[in-house]
Amino acid sequence: MEINNKNLKNFLKYCTVGTMGAVIDIGILYILVEFFDIVAVLGASIAFVFAVVNNFFWNKHWTFEDNSKKHGKQFIKFLSVSVVGLLLTTGLMYFGVNILEIWYLPAKIIIILIVLLWNFLANSWWTFAVQKD
Repeated sequence: MEINNKNLKNFLKYCTVGTMGAVIDIGILYILVEFFDIVAVLGASIAFVFAVVNNFFWNKHWTFEDNSKKHGKQFIKFLSVSVVGLLLTTGLMYFGVNILEIWYLPAKIIIILIVLLWNFLANSWWTFAVQKD
């Protein structure tokens, strides 16, 4: 992928949407655990789904300005990329914290950057790429 103004602009938009998604993710998790007494793991799963739906909408329409009508197909791709990102985060956190014995906060910051790049590139090239079919 060539780095040009459009790609940089899309990346910055993607980061903005990701920040909004993180706020939604953490906010919903907090509400579900603190006010509805839902177990944290279940709450995190529910919050993840809300964040993914939000991020899909904003990335499709604002970040990548995609006007195709293939919402379902694109959402499945976006969800797949997000789940791979979640698995990468989990695996890399385990590796960084338990194997390399890095303190969890610096490990998480490094991992966020790695997974952010994975998610952006996968969604740019696969989910919201110009469809030929």
